[in-house]
Amino acid sequence: MKHRDYNKQSDFVCSFTGWSNRIEGVSRRDEISELNIPPEINGRPVTEIGENAFADMTTLKWAKLPDSVETVRNGAFRNCTALDEVWLGSGLTKLGAFAFSGCSSLRIVTISDHMKRFEINSFKGCKNLKCIRVVSDPGRIRNFQVAADNDESTWMFVNAVTRAADPRSASMDMYDSAFLELQDEDAIYRISVQRLSNPVDLMPDMEMVYRSRLRNMVKSVILRDRVDMLTSIGELDCIDTGSLDYYIDIASRIGGGCIAYLLEHQYRKSRIGNRDYSL
Repeated sequence: MKHRDYNKQSDFVCSFTGWSNRIEGVSRRDEISELNIPPEINGRPVTEIGENAFADMTTLKWAKLPDSVETVRNGAFRNCTALDEVWLGSGLTKLGAFAFSGCSSLRIVTISDHMKRFEINSFKGCKNLKCIRVVSDPGRIRNFQVAADNDESTWMFVNAVTRAADPRSASMDMYDSAFLELQDEDAIYRISVQRLSNPVDLMPDMEMVYRSRLRNMVKSVILRDRVDMLTSIGELDCIDTGSLDYYIDIASRIGGGCIAYLLEHQYRKSRIGNRDYSL
């Protein structure tokens, strides 16, 4: 990342915690659109971002924490509705409750695989979160497209990819294991499609699990008339050919858009055959 200049030390309101600084806020709240926090203020390291330090800064669009920061406390960036991207330093180990809740424009978060704890509501309401970048030693970055759309599955996803990007494991095993705990159908769909489309370190048994989950949700997808989801499932060969007539019957009764796709899918299968992914 191209370095951006640090904000002036005078921009920050700090408290001294014995040997280091905790940032409690900023002095020009309505004027700052970018935060690049210096690692030291007045010769002392910055190790904490205080509770609600930057909350409700509606002009803030970009933020970067130095590697010296170890803790971001509750609600630190709460309701920064214009915040688009945030870089959390490699020293960060704890992210507090509601730290980024209500950051409805937040798309990209860069974190370290040293992160030990964050709360289930740390990213509450971050409905546009698209990418988690995990920095591993020595400076390796892996990008993960967010495949979750509610607070619980987002928490699981971030937790999983943090561990999956750990260079000591260098695999997606932890990510795949976390998937087994998900109950939300949309989250299951998104993660399954993402993993089958980008099968990095995907073991054969987990591939079968992902395909099985997608096959098992075909009926509910048709009942919801989600042509977009059905199309993705079909493109991954996860529609059971033996059940096509049954699915077509259901879709025809509903009269939605899925019937056209299923008829086309059946025609293509009749010409090129099908591949068997049954367990």
